[in-house]
Amino acid sequence: MGYLEELAVEAGQVLFHAGDAVDALYLIETGEITVLLEIAAGQTRRLQSLGAGNLVGETEFFSQALHQTSAIADQPSTLYRLSQTALQQMQKDHLEGVATFQQFVIRRVSDRLSSTYKEVTDLSE
Repeated sequence: MGYLEELAVEAGQVLFHAGDAVDALYLIETGEITVLLEIAAGQTRRLQSLGAGNLVGETEFFSQALHQTSAIADQPSTLYRLSQTALQQMQKDHLEGVATFQQFVIRRVSDRLSSTYKEVTDLSE
């Protein structure tokens, strides 16, 4: 936990915009964050709303790509922010902790991907 920065965000606060450079990922402790995809100039589509125990921005964080989506708080939320710098320090200080964290991330991403496959299958039927 010493590598995470606790953040209190208000409803409507933007965590990041599509096209922003990635400097951190976020773990949601309480509240809800919506991930939006820009589909046309000024128009967005909600991809998902995420609650407690979920990660936001993890895919781009590990791929070191620009954010493909935007993320905004739907309600007051408590988040934990892990920066690239903090992850690098954790890798130096606590390699076992990094492995455990990466397993957690892999499980969350796998669950989300499975859910997405199900949604696509349901839509195509």
